[in-house]
Amino acid sequence: MHLCELTLDTSAVLLPPGCYLNHSCDPNAMRRGVKVSAWKEIREGDEITIDYRLNAFGGESSTCLCGSANCDGEVVWSFFALEPGLQSLYLPYAPRFIRAEYRHRQ
Repeated sequence: MHLCELTLDTSAVLLPPGCYLNHSCDPNAMRRGVKVSAWKEIREGDEITIDYRLNAFGGESSTCLCGSANCDGEVVWSFFALEPGLQSLYLPYAPRFIRAEYRHRQ
């Protein structure tokens, strides 16, 4: 099952088609709620990927197998583990609880 954090302590099970979006450290799409938008050009046959860290808060780490050029093979599952520039870039797509926590930390 794919889970999506909704608040600091609430998650939802993602149903199709959302559960088919895989993680990439260099995503080609962004998800905001149930809406998915192209972030980069997506050609026919391309896998649609998002950055799971966009709505993650826990901070657990694991091996990442996304294969992106900017992936170092280890990922910390937290928006706040992202580099500040990437946080700023992703912020408009982040869920409300992440945006509120971001403002709190500023």
